[in-house]
Amino acid sequence: MVFFCLIFAVYGVFMLYVLLGLKRLRCKHVNHPNYPEVSIVIPVHNEEASLLNTLKSLKAQNYAGKWEVIWVNDRSTDQSLEILTQFCQDIEHFKVLSIPSAEGYVPFAKKRAMDRGIAAAKYDILMSSDADCLPPVNWIASMLAN
Repeated sequence: MVFFCLIFAVYGVFMLYVLLGLKRLRCKHVNHPNYPEVSIVIPVHNEEASLLNTLKSLKAQNYAGKWEVIWVNDRSTDQSLEILTQFCQDIEHFKVLSIPSAEGYVPFAKKRAMDRGIAAAKYDILMSSDADCLPPVNWIASMLAN
């Protein structure tokens, strides 16, 4: 019985050590000393099914530096543009660009959307994601960590 209590105590101390280490690691990313400025470009084409969740997950980022998200709607025929416009209207660091349907089809439409977003970016460091991805709250900080 004493043996099992000793094993349990050692295991508990070990787990406490691991959890404290993970917490320190997470905080290291969030409290990055330089806080580089970053622009995130996200092309959007007919993503209404997942777009709201992606918007919420990017809004929830806990990065302390200056950052912006440039959403580039590429001729969506669903409600993507309306969802973007409504959600982003009161978020200062979210910007919505729209490629009008009059510009027509091009073979590499995502490249065109990325080019527009990059041209509109305020900051030198660029990141990108897709409109159906759900980045965790430390995504920006972890991508910029050394």
